[in-house]
Amino acid sequence: MPLVLATMALAFGVWLGSLLYPLLPEPCALPWLRLLHTTRWGTAFIEAGAFLLLPFFARGVQKPHRVHARLARLLAFYMGIGVLLYTAHPFRPCLPPDHVGTLAAHAGPRGRMGVLTGTVVGWPEQGPTRVHYRVRAEEWTDLETHQTLRGDVLLRAPLYPRYTYGDRIRAVGRLREPPESTSFNYRRYLARRGIFALFQAERLIPLTTSRQRTWRALLYALRERLFHTINAILPDPYGALANGILLGIESNIPRSLYDEFNRTGTSHIIVISGFNISIIAALLLLLLRPLVGRVWAGVLTLVGIGLYVIFVGADAAVVRAGLMGMVYASSALFRRRGHVLNSLALSAFLMLAWNPLTLWDVGFQLSFLATLGLIVLYPPLAARVHARVRPHLPRGWQSPVLNLLNEALLLTFAAQLATVPLIIATFGRFSLVSLLTNLLILPVQPLIMIGGGISALAGLLWLPLGRALAWLPLLPLVWTVGVVRWTARWSWASAGMPAGTWLWVSLYYSALAAYVLRAYLHLTVPDHPPLWREFPRPTDDRLRRVKRWAPAFLIPLLLLAIRAERGPTRQTVATLYPGGHLLLQRPPWQVLVTGHGVEGEMPHAAIWILTDTRTQSLLPLREVLDREMPQLVLLPAACRQEDACLARLRPFVQALTHRGIRWSFLPVAQTVEVGPFRVRYPVWAEEVHPVIIQAEGQSLLLPPNLPLEVQQTLAAHPSPITLWPLPLPRAGTWPDPAWARHLRGATLLLPEESTYPPGALPPGGGSVVTYPSDRPWHIFLNPLQVEQRTRFNER
Repeated sequence: MPLVLATMALAFGVWLGSLLYPLLPEPCALPWLRLLHTTRWGTAFIEAGAFLLLPFFARGVQKPHRVHARLARLLAFYMGIGVLLYTAHPFRPCLPPDHVGTLAAHAGPRGRMGVLTGTVVGWPEQGPTRVHYRVRAEEWTDLETHQTLRGDVLLRAPLYPRYTYGDRIRAVGRLREPPESTSFNYRRYLARRGIFALFQAERLIPLTTSRQRTWRALLYALRERLFHTINAILPDPYGALANGILLGIESNIPRSLYDEFNRTGTSHIIVISGFNISIIAALLLLLLRPLVGRVWAGVLTLVGIGLYVIFVGADAAVVRAGLMGMVYASSALFRRRGHVLNSLALSAFLMLAWNPLTLWDVGFQLSFLATLGLIVLYPPLAARVHARVRPHLPRGWQSPVLNLLNEALLLTFAAQLATVPLIIATFGRFSLVSLLTNLLILPVQPLIMIGGGISALAGLLWLPLGRALAWLPLLPLVWTVGVVRWTARWSWASAGMPAGTWLWVSLYYSALAAYVLRAYLHLTVPDHPPLWREFPRPTDDRLRRVKRWAPAFLIPLLLLAIRAERGPTRQTVATLYPGGHLLLQRPPWQVLVTGHGVEGEMPHAAIWILTDTRTQSLLPLREVLDREMPQLVLLPAACRQEDACLARLRPFVQALTHRGIRWSFLPVAQTVEVGPFRVRYPVWAEEVHPVIIQAEGQSLLLPPNLPLEVQQTLAAHPSPITLWPLPLPRAGTWPDPAWARHLRGATLLLPEESTYPPGALPPGGGSVVTYPSDRPWHIFLNPLQVEQRTRFNER
């Protein structure tokens, strides 16, 4: 138990350090602090001391006559270690002058144009229109300077040509600091990964192709081959989903399907979790033990788990699961009975010691809480349910029914008891169908892992063999996707939560901590010794009360710190997608204002509002209808006034009628209430029809790429507008000066790489928010806030 207490003290110390660090007067002026930030040796010394001194404190805590002093020293020591670790590794460190982050910090809000030379040192992350490379900077050249650099930069580049790990490239573009906003701090998000600079590349020049034969290069090459093999033997979207489950590559999963997994509370299926690690460890031990014996099988299993963690990306949730698997495999190797709670504490201890900023990683938080729920809440929950269910079952049915109940329902319920409050407070919604969906799809997930691995490895050897075995994972994949889409379409599948939820969540976790320390520790479960026996029994009643109630006061403080990191949660959200689509969400309402065909991601929504009646946009939308199936489509009635527009629209309307989808023409200048939103086509147009959406006191003008003649018509019949996404790059249009004069006081979303003629933007009075146009962005209404949308891992 000292390990658990030390981990709690370390986490509290890291959080306390984040509060104290800004109070230091000019921390970068302190020589010892600047030395800690510019070298790894000082941090390594602190980490080594924290780990090596743990057995010394553990022995003292386990001696009853010395428990008071040693327990106080343990807590104080590791709180101090946590403060020092954050001080040595803060969100804004003192970077040296030749670091790429220092150059980006002085580049200004619009960035600095130049040429960057570096080497790709990570797995490329593909988005809808861009690829993100982690590049180790080497040189920088612009009109003023030429200097040698160090440090990593996140480089955004076009989809093609593609580069891999180890390739040396030269990029032409703009360098700047990562943006930050009140609702999402992208700068801190990248700082947790050790990146302090962004580079928007316009053009990439290959210098040398990777010919490295390092273990990491070979591992990434194998991952890429397996990725393409799975795509070749499985159809979409099942191949993309299998890549997410087996390899941790989620880039090809359709946005609509990913949103449905989030809506049903099953996105933990997609990400790599402890479930994957346990299967890998069990298979390795099963296959290697008859060949090389127990000892070497254990050693090779440890190596295999470590390689798999790096193989699938090594994010915080995967590292936590991998460390727990390695600790448990080590206990089997040395024939020692491992304790799951100590394994969880040790994995968190090591991760925080290596990178204290992991404490603010939502994937780590959810993964840690889910595992804690399985350890702490599942045994008493299963004991109570079994005691009530067992007497009503025939003797021969007791074991299979209870096992199915455990794996399909109770384990999920215990994990959700620990994670759902944090999900609600962080993302403002929770799933009402999560238990049912998990109950239906969890039993087939081992078949996907095992069958997918067999067919992928067979496809590496001989592609026809892999295709012949692809039915092994395909059947459970089809079942999984079908169940998720079926339950996600229910109007009450998820519910939103208003702002201010963090107070109730803090009270919930305080009550949960009190239950763990007062009720669960006294609860005896068959074949599961109570954790209370692991606690020293102090003779002082005051110390016993402190041990019971201290976490109940510490956890709300930690939650308030995490709350301050993420910003407020809003109820009504408009998400702007790369293709010009805008998704309005106010549970249970989801309204999609379509953009230009399916150039970017196509999110799922029950109601569509059509803005583009050109043939090149309508044809792709007809194909999307086969997998999206909205309930209602609103069409511009202006097409009735022009035969050409009506002719273009007729096949699309026939496709709606054939599929049983309701549709309706909306006349010009007539306002229609769609749930909490008010929709209006303000003026007549031929091909691209402007739409004004009113929600939460805001008036949104869509789509972004309005032709100049449509903007001139709007200028002749102005309407109050508070938000307009400006035309996207290479759209062939720009803000009309006459229309721009009516946008004073409005918030304009300016895509990066957009160049407009002088006078196109309003002369003043409004605000311009620059954003990259290759990824979804959240627009929080009432008050108006804009943030980048990022995916997260729930386990």
